[in-house]
Order: sequence, then C-alpha cells, then structure tokens
Amino acid sequence: IFNASSEDCCFCLERNMLKSTLSLPFLITFLIFVHIPGGSSQPPGFQASSTSTTLRNAIYQLNSVYQYGSTVLRYDRFNYVGNNRLPQFNKLRSTRGDIVGGRSSFSAKRGTLFHVVRLYSNLAPNNPLQKYLPFLRAAWNSKSLTNRDQGWRELLKIHNKLKLAWQQSSLDPRFREAQDIITAQMYEDPAYTRADQITSGLTSAAPLTKAIFFDSLVWQGDLAERTDLTLDSSLTRMIADANEYYPGLPDSTTKSVKEWLNLFLVSREGLVERELGSQNLLISRKRVQSLAQLVNSNNFELTVPFVVEFNAQNYTINGVIDIYPNTSPFNLTTPASNNLTRAISL
Repeated sequence: IFNASSEDCCFCLERNMLKSTLSLPFLITFLIFVHIPGGSSQPPGFQASSTSTTLRNAIYQLNSVYQYGSTVLRYDRFNYVGNNRLPQFNKLRSTRGDIVGGRSSFSAKRGTLFHVVRLYSNLAPNNPLQKYLPFLRAAWNSKSLTNRDQGWRELLKIHNKLKLAWQQSSLDPRFREAQDIITAQMYEDPAYTRADQITSGLTSAAPLTKAIFFDSLVWQGDLAERTDLTLDSSLTRMIADANEYYPGLPDSTTKSVKEWLNLFLVSREGLVERELGSQNLLISRKRVQSLAQLVNSNNFELTVPFVVEFNAQNYTINGVIDIYPNTSPFNLTTPASNNLTRAISL
C-alpha cells in the first residue's frame, strides 16, 4: 500500500492487523480501488504556517465534495443521520444516530452544532435558533449519561422545527460567519498546525496534508469532542498510529511523506471501520480511497485546478468558492480564524 519494499509492506500490514485496527475485507477493498504506485503531540509554541486563500478554498471544496457531492459550501444543510455508530461504541442508549448541519457537518452529539448556534446568538441575538440552545446543550454536555440520553430524545422530538430554523438562519450572513469561525477554530487551525509539524521536513507537502487532516477532523472530530463514544477514533489517534508504524516524522523526500500519509489513511479507515455501521462505512471507504488517489497523484501542493474522483464522479477543484444560499455579497478572502476574537469561549 505504501511506497516501500514488499517486506516492509507486509510487516506494517501485519502489525496493523494484529492490533485489530483493520479488517481483511477493508484491506482487499483498499487494494482493489486504490492503486498506489511504488512501493503526536505538538511541540510547545508550535504555530501553523500561513495558508493562502486559494489553498483554503480548495480544501473547503474538497471537503464539501466528500460531504455533499458538490464543490458548493452548503450552509443550509441539516439532516438526521441514522445508524452511523455501532452500539458497542455508543454511550447513548436511545439511538445510534446524530443530527448534523452546515458547511462542516456540525454535529449535535459532538457539540459543534451547539457551538455554532451559541456564537450566532452572540452575533445576532434573538435569532430563530437561539431558543433551541438548551436542547443542543443537553444532548451534548449533560454531566450524566442518563441526562444526556434524555436530552438527545428531546432533541429528536424537535428535529423538524430545528431544521426549519437552521435553514431560515442560513439566509443570514452572520449565521454563515458563525459557521466559518467555528470551522476555523475547531477544524482548520488544529488540522493545519498538525500538518505543518508532520511535513516540517518537506514543506511543499503541507497543503495536501492539511486537506487530509481537515477532512479527518470534520468526519471524525478529535478526542476532546468525542464524548458520545467509548472508542478513540480521533485525529490524534490516527496520527499516533501512523507515527507508531513510521519511525520518526517524514524526512525531506516525497517518498517519505507519501508513505506516512498512506499509513495515516489506512489507520483512519481501520479505526472508522470498527466504529461505523454499514450505512456510512461505504462512504467512509470512498472518502479514504479518493484521498489516497490524491496522495499518489503527487500533487502535494494542491495546485489548482485538479480533478478529484469520488463516488464514481469527477469534480474539478479550482479554489474559487461558491456558497448556498448566496443572498448577499460574500467572500472567504479573509481567514475566518482572524475573527476568533468575536467568538465566545468554547
């Protein structure tokens, strides 16, 4: 799977399987669909490098393709996702589902929906979503599992009303700003900082690594968010697994970074496979297969335009953002993280 000798490949795969990170069916699927040619914690004070507007927009487009099958950022989307966690990894008894919404699939169970609505209520008091804050908080941050389970049941009862309020609010630029800020604070900044550390020996590989880490955070979150699960399938765990099987950080060669990123993707899919129900497992595999194809296209700098294949369709990533709904002049030329001083403490 990686650019290494056959003995090295077999050794690494054997160690992965011995740790029950991957199952044989996934390995077979991965090898069939993805042809790959050839064979930790952050240091104190480490800062991510600057990321150009075009690159940030390309990463947004790529993630939107994986979420919604479109390069358009969907601020209005709001869905109940059922049967997406296996019961043995789910602390909540009432359901294995989740409620997700917005451009970054903000999650009720991971608390990111709550953070978006709370920030929006600071930016625009008395908005249509503000009255639902107690329900969102109870379903995510109740101190006891019993209370959280009850909060989730109550949230499901008002799901349709909450969905309507979310879609109405998506017409408000301040709501879209709230989504941008939380995306930057909880996904972009952590992903980009870690990507810069991993690729410190080959900075030209940082853009693709940032895209992969960003998508991993949006899809799986990080350990601090995962109060709903007993299994650690976070970005932190994925990085730790890849580092375990790759001694030291990648060096200054493309081969080294490619090997590490492929190990990371194998770790990601193995962890997700243990957690997800069948409904979302196929989509998860397709996301990883698409990202692996990008890794092995050698476009580490994500030079636009480029074409990404996902779910049997091709999408052109050009670094130019379209959004929906687009009811007023809007652009993403200023990084949302510059506005974090307006965000309330998480």
